[in-house]
Amino acid sequence: MRHVQSQGGEGPLGDRGRHLRRGGPQEGHRRGHRGQEDSRRCPGEGGHRRRIQGEGEARAAGMTEERKTFKVTGMSCAACSARIEKALKSADGITDVDAVFSSNMVSVTYDPDRIDEDAIKRELSRAGYPVAEKADDGGGWDIRAIGVSAVLTVILTIYAMGPMFGLRVPLQSDPALYGTVQLLLALPVVVLGRKFFVKGIPALLHRSPTMDTLVSLGSGTAFLYSTYLTAASYLGADSVSGICFDSAAMIKYVSTLTLDLET
Repeated sequence: MRHVQSQGGEGPLGDRGRHLRRGGPQEGHRRGHRGQEDSRRCPGEGGHRRRIQGEGEARAAGMTEERKTFKVTGMSCAACSARIEKALKSADGITDVDAVFSSNMVSVTYDPDRIDEDAIKRELSRAGYPVAEKADDGGGWDIRAIGVSAVLTVILTIYAMGPMFGLRVPLQSDPALYGTVQLLLALPVVVLGRKFFVKGIPALLHRSPTMDTLVSLGSGTAFLYSTYLTAASYLGADSVSGICFDSAAMIKYVSTLTLDLET
């Protein structure tokens, strides 16, 4: 009898008892299914947690940054904007720069622990675009300069081109004096427009030419070449036909006028 009970313990009833104690085949299947689901779900949850943690760290890092807008002078074209952005982004502590030439405004995002506003202003000045310290700096019309340049440019143009249309002008027969008069008329216009040289030449030397560079090269080349021909005429050379002081003055005047209209 004892032997039969022992076998019964190992029989189907005993197997069912073991399955019941262990949760049964169905429970084991459910556990395995949940385990697979967990294994598939855990990597995604971990990545989500990592993304949330990264965003939190980015926000925490962003809390140390500040954004400041500066009004600068002399930014007249897209090349100027690109030059400012390139110069400032190379400075330590500046993370983002947005320069808008139409308004002469430069927005800078920076780390105040690594760079301050005074250092940013120095970087802008070093790039050739100093910060306007007053509300009316960087814009407005210089009426006196525009008026003087307009009068001299008109007189010079008539004096230089008049003989081409049969108009007789004083000292026309003397190449040296004829060129000298034009030089004296063009010189004030070029001097009044010197801001193009102040900004354009340094930009060229830094291999970041701007519109100021274009104006400076055009007007400066015409003026220097005409000066050379005028000096040569005193040595007996008949070079009056190549003098183009009127072009040098016209380039300066028109550029100054359009720049003031924009600002």
